[in-house]
Amino acid sequence: MPAVIRTALPAEEQAASAVLREAFTPYARALGREITPEAFARLAGAIARGDVRVAVEGDAILGLMTLKHDDGWLEVDQLAVAHAHQKRGIGRALLADAETIARAAGVATLRLHTAAMFGHLLQLYASAGYVETHRAPPPHGADAYPRVFFEKNL
Repeated sequence: MPAVIRTALPAEEQAASAVLREAFTPYARALGREITPEAFARLAGAIARGDVRVAVEGDAILGLMTLKHDDGWLEVDQLAVAHAHQKRGIGRALLADAETIARAAGVATLRLHTAAMFGHLLQLYASAGYVETHRAPPPHGADAYPRVFFEKNL
């Protein structure tokens, strides 16, 4: 059965958090950080607002993305795929879902950013049609590694 992408349910917060933790731990460590217990504290609110989309097979969450809405654009804030399900096109399918959501909301621009050191993510986003706009320190200031900021005009 292929993965289905849909809005996350409140009862899925723990499972979604586990996927984020599993997927992001190697990245955080590469940035010299550890994931703290409060790292995904805003997940419950994002789920309640309908801003978390999950890729599921049956009851299993394979991947997810969190979205942030702003005037005129939509940001893919987090994109995560469980290790066992990477390289199956789930991340790319979630990015395509973000485009569908943006178009339905009348939004013309998608945005996202990632650490410059993660070349495979830079390639993924570029191959999905995102264009690098600039490089800068991370918005959160938790580390000094530069980020690459991308946009995709729809």
